[in-house]
Amino acid sequence: MFVLGLVDDLKPLGWLLKLLLQIAIITAVVVLGDLRLESVLLEHSFFRLPFALSVLISVVMITFLTNAFNFIDGVDGLATAVALIFILGLLYFQTPFSGIFLMCMAAALFGFSINNTQLDSFQQRLPVLLALFWFPIADTIRVLILRLSRKQALFKRDKLHSYSSLLRLGYSHSRIVTLVVILTLLNVFGAWYLEPLLGVLLFLVVQVAFSIILHFYLNSLIKNYSNQKESSNG
Repeated sequence: MFVLGLVDDLKPLGWLLKLLLQIAIITAVVVLGDLRLESVLLEHSFFRLPFALSVLISVVMITFLTNAFNFIDGVDGLATAVALIFILGLLYFQTPFSGIFLMCMAAALFGFSINNTQLDSFQQRLPVLLALFWFPIADTIRVLILRLSRKQALFKRDKLHSYSSLLRLGYSHSRIVTLVVILTLLNVFGAWYLEPLLGVLLFLVVQVAFSIILHFYLNSLIKNYSNQKESSNG
């Protein structure tokens, strides 16, 4: 597949010939390497696919996904970012792929960073660094302020942390992790795209405002949960 892509870059083969060669290569991998979808689980029912159908579906799926991935490679960094999120997701959810293989793939993706999107300026480094470590910073400041306002010991263990509050609200561990990752990515993309428009100082104000809004939103959820619990007990 790599050689096919290299040849096509040097001398375009035409979409039909390229597609036929792709199908031939993928069919060989599916059949000779036995890399195919063998069974399907639907509504607690287990279906084992016949060999011919298994090969056909596998070839179609791999061909489609290969080209779908190639189609998004028109913007620097887009395909790399999608692939990195996909691989890290496979690692996080412990899918039946080799963890060592996935980690090697994730590491290899960083090799493309030289040719992909970089920060527009050195002044973006501070907002991006703060955004990447946003949750520990925001949560620690929030907890310290709450302890000071309640005249509690600053370093005494309690359940004021954001994750503790979310656990009491019924959030699962995986849901909390997913939520923090999404909010962190929003922060990072904000630092990446908004900082050039707003400037460093104004964007830092936006980052602080973002954390404050989330704090009050979390407090409102906790308050509503407490009121509902009291009314149900009453």
